[in-house]
Amino acid sequence: VNLLAKEIESSTIYIVLSRPISRMSFLVGRLAGLSFVLLVNAFILTLFFLLYLYSLGAEINVLLYWGVIFDFLTALIALNLVVLFSLFCNQIISILMTVTFLIAGNLINQLSIHNFVMRKRWLSLMVSGLKWVVPNLEALNLKDLIVYYQTIPGGYIATTGAYAVTYILLLVIFSGLIFSRIELE
Repeated sequence: VNLLAKEIESSTIYIVLSRPISRMSFLVGRLAGLSFVLLVNAFILTLFFLLYLYSLGAEINVLLYWGVIFDFLTALIALNLVVLFSLFCNQIISILMTVTFLIAGNLINQLSIHNFVMRKRWLSLMVSGLKWVVPNLEALNLKDLIVYYQTIPGGYIATTGAYAVTYILLLVIFSGLIFSRIELE
């Protein structure tokens, strides 16, 4: 959460940025390193989970692998959100804003079809506007499909994956723009 705050506090960011490296490159490098740590963690957890399923004699569905990939994309969204918010907020507020975005991202679709929201035009418009800002994490949640061995409509994996990657890239770009404008003391 305090990725850049520690760099600034310990003055190591000044050493790195005194070289011919842009702030965007520095930020993307830090995000790539943290993403790799998330990838290794996801791989290890998936390996243990698959071994557990194998020991139970359970059938392993292809959707399980897509579920793991989409959970990894959700973790990348969370990582990028917390880095974005940490650029202009303190640690606690950054965590709270990230958790709020993650909860809203899981509930925004259900909220938009709620009877109370649909009856109030202004509330319906507000929720529709929020759908453009908050990530649709419910679309990345394949757990029900995996548990009940349901099939996925054609193109769902590609469009949902593209949506998640696009959202992550927009967060990286937005974070880079903010980081490039921050006055380092």
